[in-house]
Amino acid sequence: MEQRQDKEERLTRLERRWRWTWTVWAISTVAWLLLFAGLWWGFLPMGMTVLKACHLTVVDSKGKPRIELGTVQERLVATTPKERGERFPTQLVEVPIVRLYDVNGKERITLRVFSGTLAEIALCDQEGRVRVGLSMATQDTPGVTLYDAWGRGRAFLGLRSDGSPVLQFYDPQWQVLFEAP
Repeated sequence: MEQRQDKEERLTRLERRWRWTWTVWAISTVAWLLLFAGLWWGFLPMGMTVLKACHLTVVDSKGKPRIELGTVQERLVATTPKERGERFPTQLVEVPIVRLYDVNGKERITLRVFSGTLAEIALCDQEGRVRVGLSMATQDTPGVTLYDAWGRGRAFLGLRSDGSPVLQFYDPQWQVLFEAP
């Protein structure tokens, strides 16, 4: 009986994930098709070669934001695996950003590029808090950061610039508790 309930729960979770993936794909496909159809049939001015906007939000039929494109001012705190949690001065940078929202208006996926030195895809929980970050840092060093429920990085797995792997665990103040190798 317990196995059946477990299978049903897993199937329900899989169905929810599939619905979310299909919804995002459908919305983005329709948006691109509408743009190309508008260009093809001349709904947009013929002389227009560039659409310029500081911010673009795609909403669903209920008016809730689903996709957001734009730029934002964000603080960049530079840390590297070798400094064992040392923090460098922060700087305010203009960041291009793409956000995808769920049906409840909560941010679920964010794509950012920090001034050419760091690119990140962040996955958020159902409350919109970042929980997983996939990043490509300076010198093409990839990594995955796991965040706690308050948005603090707690674990990092990645590669250093020389290609050697690194695993780190942090306390809530980004101080390294454990590092291997």
